[in-house]
Amino acid sequence: MRRLLASLPLILGLGGCIESSVDLSASVTPAFPIAEGFYKSTNDPKSPAFKIVRSGSDYRAIDPTEANDKGSAFSLMDPDDTGLFIAEDKSGASDPKSPSYSYYFVRVSATSDRVDLYDFVEADWRRLPADLKKRIAPGVGFRLVDDAEAPAILRALDQRLAKRPTLRKTTFRLVRKIDS
Repeated sequence: MRRLLASLPLILGLGGCIESSVDLSASVTPAFPIAEGFYKSTNDPKSPAFKIVRSGSDYRAIDPTEANDKGSAFSLMDPDDTGLFIAEDKSGASDPKSPSYSYYFVRVSATSDRVDLYDFVEADWRRLPADLKKRIAPGVGFRLVDDAEAPAILRALDQRLAKRPTLRKTTFRLVRKIDS
């Protein structure tokens, strides 16, 4: 989701994601906790607002300054009902040679108008138990050593981060709902 939003030049650069070629949303039911509307980063008041809309089984993050209303697709999933959502950025899914997905972890407020996007950073990786740590390779972001393990690893991270979220996060607030 960060790369998806960063592609709208809204946020800090890529760094807190988990990369995989596995489409988790193909096997996990999507969730729709985010209210549609215009969101703005509270961490960077100079960043422009962007639009979030539901698009079929996904959401789209749309740069409102673009005339074509295109946007990057992402899904949210909560496979174990932890309250922390796994966000799947589908921006790299269309590459026929090697589709790629970026995974982030987000918490949505009960009123659906605030989204906290957690960065999974090297300090978080170092705190993982050895068996989980060896399954995730650090780099620009983090890459799964064996993509076949993606669902199990992402669920394990989801459960750990739900109990103890990372300290580094970006918060987005709804600034205007979409007119119906």
